[in-house]
Amino acid sequence: MADTSGKRPGYVVGLIQLVVVIAVVGAALVLTRLLNQSGESREPVQRGDMDRRTAVSLVTPEVVTLTPSLRLTGSVDIRANTSIIPQVGGRVVSVSPDFVPGGAVSRGDTLFQIERADFELAIEQVEAEIAAAGSELLQLRAEAQLAQEEWEELYPGREINDLAARRPQIAAAEARLKSSQANKRVAELALARTTIVAPFDGRVLNSQLDVGQVVSP
Repeated sequence: MADTSGKRPGYVVGLIQLVVVIAVVGAALVLTRLLNQSGESREPVQRGDMDRRTAVSLVTPEVVTLTPSLRLTGSVDIRANTSIIPQVGGRVVSVSPDFVPGGAVSRGDTLFQIERADFELAIEQVEAEIAAAGSELLQLRAEAQLAQEEWEELYPGREINDLAARRPQIAAAEARLKSSQANKRVAELALARTTIVAPFDGRVLNSQLDVGQVVSP
């Protein structure tokens, strides 16, 4: 028989080496897999962090003053259309430079002026009538007082009649005075109307008025 006891130790050593190699290879595979899984799990977290850092930002608003403006097209309708007609007649002595077609006027602006001389003379004439009526009334009242005194001397205890007391004459003089005073107010109103003003803000559509032209009410 042959003796094989000398080969057994070598066989065992080779088997151990094979097991060690297999273990090392297996450990390397397991470690590689673990590293790959760890890298995959960290990558989404890093991307998520990056996304969050990009999405979250602080902006301080700036306060500014904005004046909006619009450019529109269309048509404009007038609210009212009126003709400027004087209430008194006379010669036009001045016309506003704005009282022309297309001119813009404001309420109260003087549009044109009619000569005032005739109306001022009318006021002076009425004032003379007022003075005359007042003087006549004073004279009649003085005569009435004298007549009352004479009547009492001639007819004591008797009431004086209207004619002797000048009552009808005094009433007529008072009426003439009131009429003259009313005529003065009319003349003053006519004088004021020689200045024609704009009744409201507006724009002149048409005008053929010029200095020297004679207008009638």
